[in-house]
Amino acid sequence: MHRRHPPSPTPAHVICRRYNNIWQKVRSIWKYVHASYGGEFEWTFIGGDDLFVIPSNLRAYLHTLPTDEPVFLGRRFQIPGSQLFNSGGAGYGLNRKALQLLVDHLDDPKVQGGSEAHVPRRAA
Repeated sequence: MHRRHPPSPTPAHVICRRYNNIWQKVRSIWKYVHASYGGEFEWTFIGGDDLFVIPSNLRAYLHTLPTDEPVFLGRRFQIPGSQLFNSGGAGYGLNRKALQLLVDHLDDPKVQGGSEAHVPRRAA
């Protein structure tokens, strides 16, 4: 059983509050999750407030998957002639290695995409 965490502060970011800027919000969330909890949990999952998940079923399935290689669970979409992206509607999960891989590349120019946001970088 995992220990319960007190409510977390909102990740620090300055974001234009429009739906088409959702990727910048998600980037901020993943950076925050990694910095705050990355080494504590084997799996992380993101989903909207309109998503229904049965945690015991999800947990049982996750126990059948490898943890020694990056694993992404979710629905990937690709607009013809465009980039591949993760659909947030159904939610998606990353194991610890996949989360590390994602965070290692969140500031790559190709991943940042067009944005109206500024996501502060952590001091090295």
